[in-house]
Amino acid sequence: MRLTNKQKINIVALYTHINMEENYYERNKEARKEYQKRYYAEQKSVLRRKRELTAELNPESVALQRRYQRDYYLKNRTFLLAKKKKREIRKMD
Repeated sequence: MRLTNKQKINIVALYTHINMEENYYERNKEARKEYQKRYYAEQKSVLRRKRELTAELNPESVALQRRYQRDYYLKNRTFLLAKKKKREIRKMD
């Protein structure tokens, strides 16, 4: 089966669009990290208070969250420890 010129153009346009999106996210990665870091630093007390209220109103949610986090850690322990080690090495450089 041979592709028509129109199909070829569509494939190239799609490929270019996908690459542009990837490049956009890669280019703005550091800016997103800085924004997130600043946002969570500014919202720290609000987020803490929200967690406290949730814990008071629905104690089960705290237990569910802890169970989820524990299961996630146990399931992904090797990956998480490798990631942590990589960060520590990068920090020392």
